[in-house]
Amino acid sequence: MATKRIKHIWDPKINEFVPEQKSFIEQLRPIIAWLRSRIEKTTLLQWTLYISILLRIVQLGKGAYWYDEGVSVVFARLPFDRMIQATAGDVHPPGYYLILWVINWIGIPLTEWTSRFPSFLLSVLTVYLTWKLVQRPGVRLRETGKWAVVAWVVISPLQLHYAQEARMYALLQVEVLICINLLIAMADRGNIVGIERGFLTSYYILPVVMFYQKHKQRIWLTVVMTAMLYTHNYAVFYFPSFVVVAWLFDIQPFNDRIKELATGRKINHWGNIKISIKEFSIRWLPWFIVPVVLWLPWFIVLLKQMSVVAGGYWIQPVTVPAVLFVLYQMMFAYSMPPTFQGLGVLLTCGVLIYTSWRIYRDRPDQWLLFAVLALSPVVLSVLLSVIWKPVLLFRGLIGTAIPLIILVVKGIEGIRVTYKKIYAYGLIGVTLIAGVVGHYKYNAVNKGLTTTWVHEIVGQMENGDVVLSLNDNGVIAMKTYAPDMPMYKLKGCGAEPLGSLSPYTRNAIGVEEKTIDELLPTKNKLIPSIAGPVLPLHTTTYNRVFFLSTVAPVSPACEIEMANAIIAGENTRLLIELSETEYTQAGVYIVAGDIY
Repeated sequence: MATKRIKHIWDPKINEFVPEQKSFIEQLRPIIAWLRSRIEKTTLLQWTLYISILLRIVQLGKGAYWYDEGVSVVFARLPFDRMIQATAGDVHPPGYYLILWVINWIGIPLTEWTSRFPSFLLSVLTVYLTWKLVQRPGVRLRETGKWAVVAWVVISPLQLHYAQEARMYALLQVEVLICINLLIAMADRGNIVGIERGFLTSYYILPVVMFYQKHKQRIWLTVVMTAMLYTHNYAVFYFPSFVVVAWLFDIQPFNDRIKELATGRKINHWGNIKISIKEFSIRWLPWFIVPVVLWLPWFIVLLKQMSVVAGGYWIQPVTVPAVLFVLYQMMFAYSMPPTFQGLGVLLTCGVLIYTSWRIYRDRPDQWLLFAVLALSPVVLSVLLSVIWKPVLLFRGLIGTAIPLIILVVKGIEGIRVTYKKIYAYGLIGVTLIAGVVGHYKYNAVNKGLTTTWVHEIVGQMENGDVVLSLNDNGVIAMKTYAPDMPMYKLKGCGAEPLGSLSPYTRNAIGVEEKTIDELLPTKNKLIPSIAGPVLPLHTTTYNRVFFLSTVAPVSPACEIEMANAIIAGENTRLLIELSETEYTQAGVYIVAGDIY
């Protein structure tokens, strides 16, 4: 067995050879050499993913849950049947909640860090899928344009925000990207040939395997589209865009135009489209019908959810600024610093106008495909908002962000003058970096200080105390951070606040509605007895009520009046004033009965 040789040197002080002692710098040289070799071997894609991981993991667990994240955590902690019941009364399918439910079920506590970790992983996967997408021949971007798209996604404030939020939007983004990748891959002739070759070589295997080899990409498309329908209701707006894209690949207008130029003969495009529709119905429609059939059980639930939305939801009516706001969020925003918000809006308008003009002028390859993917979900949500009820929600349109970015980059690639192209990328880059700075500065702050005042309440509560929340904001906060505390919601006045939980959901999470008089022992509840006035038997009362008053901008007038009446009571005193929150008036009050 070979032994490691140690170099010896002569030491004149002791007149013998001793092992050589290396200096600190010399000891570091092998480590430096190893690091240098690793850096040289690291690809640009790997560096991109490392940067993406770093940007998304910093401050991942910082900041309390805000209302929507609290809903995710409260649902995930319920038993499975009650989680489905709570979701059925909400406005989202259960797909994402199921991920958090499994994490909680296997014994991992749902903290701010662990509950946001799936979104972090999904956002890093988004960067990789974007790289895969732009590398496909069907996208037709130059090398500079490819990395411009990837870099945009890496530092996009929108992507960073939803990488650090315990909600379903990072999952929806990944599902949309997988579908786009599969559709473009199936349009690539090399991939089609590969499928057929796999089919032929697998002829002797079981028919199921043969079927999978021939249709594996369509099968995965069907699976992912089904998952998407169970992730967010906005999936119904993406579905038609996928159908149109598949049909656009089938009619092949660019190939027809090439044939016209080559042969000099005019081709009947309308006739070709009719033939293509027939072939499309045979080749594609079954794969789009299967997800719809699998989604039908939840569609019945969705109809009930839509009746809840029709009763009142927090989304405001659609206007031109509201649509522009959606596109602004997709490209530049989330926690943009105030000094850059005006620039971001102006740049959004400029980019949209310039991109539209450039695409109209140059007609770059596959512009129609990405225009459909980027704009059709927005158009459909606007149409439904106008026809039925406002449903335009920029978060649900996160799947349009990357196709929109690709469209913008295609427009910039049409610039022939180098310094103008550099200026365009530079202006966009500066705005994005400002958004990144704003994200790390404001994101955790914007989520609120829920933990502070919930812990204050828990610290002050004694046996015989109870929590009463004006609305569902306080309910979710307490159920998230102090789920074992006894609590109720104040009985409504007949006008539910926009965006409140449905009675079905409140029942599933175990919250009843009570008036404050039903909770406190008051003189008017006493009945005479030989020993003196006493409370009736089986009357559940508490010594003190911790009243959470969270008046939001969308709170109805009668709810505000109810809160003011309790706050003005002679037995009410202020415990905590919640001044630095998203509420217009908020505080925690202690209300005592008039007996003790």
